[in-house]
Amino acid sequence: MEIRKVDKNMVARFLGIKDGNPDEVTVRLIERAEELIKADAAVSYTYKLFDFEITEEGVKLMGAGLVLPGNDMKSLLKDSTKCIVMCSTIGGEVDTRTRMLAVKEPALAVVYDAVAGCVADALCDDIEEEIKKRLPEMEHTFRFSPGYGDLPLGINEEFLSVINGQKLTGIKITEGGLMTPIKSVSAIFGLVPKKSTPDTEDEKSKAGPEACSVQRKRKRCGEPEYCEKCDLRSGCKISPLNNQ
Repeated sequence: MEIRKVDKNMVARFLGIKDGNPDEVTVRLIERAEELIKADAAVSYTYKLFDFEITEEGVKLMGAGLVLPGNDMKSLLKDSTKCIVMCSTIGGEVDTRTRMLAVKEPALAVVYDAVAGCVADALCDDIEEEIKKRLPEMEHTFRFSPGYGDLPLGINEEFLSVINGQKLTGIKITEGGLMTPIKSVSAIFGLVPKKSTPDTEDEKSKAGPEACSVQRKRKRCGEPEYCEKCDLRSGCKISPLNNQ
């Protein structure tokens, strides 16, 4: 998987630039950092599909002998039928370069670290796109990682072991559950079956906030800018575009 060109505005936000618009000096640093990242990064990732069961203790990954504790996991996967456990890294050379730049070029080191963070995030997005192509009938929940909410960071070693992540990617886990290389990610997300689009007039007549496949996520049914994109607009009785 290739390293994507970074979004300079996203890097700016990683750097804490409030309006997300880097000045010329920062843009040049971002471009330098991006070239270095392309030379340094060694992408590695793996993922596995699991059935699961929601229990009183949390979410039990079937066949893995692992229960992910807490209510956040239950909430994440409540509408899902399966889930993906994944991990990814952009490699240890990135850490080495960051330490070296911190001594020789501190300003570039800060920007390089931000670019590396964006690249690591973009890699996760690309992995999700790969999975979407393999499982086009499924929608994804958002990604959730150990260390957030009530899913403890200390579960990372068990988390990676169920997908053989340490062996397949070279990621190591410290005693506290942190990962090395630093720009590594472990995450889980749910797979929700896509709902088919109604193709009869009777089914279309039921369109509205509960039925509309475009608006369901946004909770903004009835607003013109969203109605234009709606696959049920032609049969919808509440769309303002149908009542003009």
